[in-house]
Amino acid sequence: MTEKGTIEFNDGSKFEGEIVDDLPNGFGILTGPSLGRYEGTFVKGKFSGQGSLVMPDGLNYTGGFLDGKFNGTGKLSQPGGGMYEGEFRDAQFNGQGRLTLPDRSVWDGGFCDGAMSGPGTLTLPDGNIITGRYENSKFVQD
Repeated sequence: MTEKGTIEFNDGSKFEGEIVDDLPNGFGILTGPSLGRYEGTFVKGKFSGQGSLVMPDGLNYTGGFLDGKFNGTGKLSQPGGGMYEGEFRDAQFNGQGRLTLPDRSVWDGGFCDGAMSGPGTLTLPDGNIITGRYENSKFVQD
């Protein structure tokens, strides 16, 4: 049976929201000193479904989660100015996406296990455009 309530954890984090069997399950908000703030859905105590995570170091993610990891489509802003918007699998860039690096280079294309992979377009900060294929973030053909 789902109930609404609060759970305080030994590490100083606190959950407020829907609880089933003494675990976050459904919509809620989890805050903590090392976590920052997560607002979204939970399944058996893990981030699952749609949510938003803001970490103390400035990392900010909004999108899909599965078993506590970034999964599905989302947007990740990193401290220092990097940003990724696209598909994730097991907390890594996987599928199609757009990666903006701190130097303002932009890769629009494929990703595999966090690396640029497949066809795409790299726009350099000076406006030059490189269209081609990458494997493991290395240019292999144009």
